[in-house]
Amino acid sequence: INKSGISVLDAFRIAHSWRDAHMRPMLLVRNQLAAKLRCMDCESVSAARLKRMKSIRRKIRKRPLTLYQMQDIAGCRAIVDSCNDVAELARFYEQQGKHLIVDVDDYITTPKPDGYRSRHVILKFQGDGDDAIYNRQNVEVQIRSKAQHSWATAVEAVGLIKHQNIKGGDGSSQWRRFFELMSSEIAYDEGMPPCPSAPHDRKSVREELREVSNDLGAVGMLETLNRSFQRYGTLGTSGARYFLL
Repeated sequence: INKSGISVLDAFRIAHSWRDAHMRPMLLVRNQLAAKLRCMDCESVSAARLKRMKSIRRKIRKRPLTLYQMQDIAGCRAIVDSCNDVAELARFYEQQGKHLIVDVDDYITTPKPDGYRSRHVILKFQGDGDDAIYNRQNVEVQIRSKAQHSWATAVEAVGLIKHQNIKGGDGSSQWRRFFELMSSEIAYDEGMPPCPSAPHDRKSVREELREVSNDLGAVGMLETLNRSFQRYGTLGTSGARYFLL
């Protein structure tokens, strides 16, 4: 029992119920997102997910947030060809979207220090009829280019293999530096500002990136991971539960 007189089990029930209440808004926002992507002249992928309870607890421990203040319990993601496509999709929500915009975080023109780049649009769900009961729920829409998504996927893959929370700013300082520099190299290709922690010119970025990459054997490791995951995708459902990579 905590100071408010709520048991741990009751607290978990409340948290799970609040999380579950985001499912319907998330699916409707994802349907609208998929419909808009079909109208755009680009290759794209969309996805949706509810934040895992483990991640919710970790975030609350780091910051004094209530569940209501947490804006990314429900998340949708769009992966598009280019930064121009990102901007077009963001304009759709700003000008034509059904749901209210609570906040916009542009981590593409202003990348995070760790190199993360994406456009986040926080929507306050606006439902009709029976769906109006969900109008307190927020849904975060992340919009990123394919190159930005590849970077984010590589960060998670290395963190998984190394058993380090690189995505959360922990783990190997060399790997974190590698991804800061790699994000900047991608930004130069996309005509966007580099990571604020990177050198101020592309030549210096490439020189340091080459040095850090050689020290880590980063290219070889990432290529091996890529081949392993591709191979895993061809194995089919043989009944095996574990695969040795």
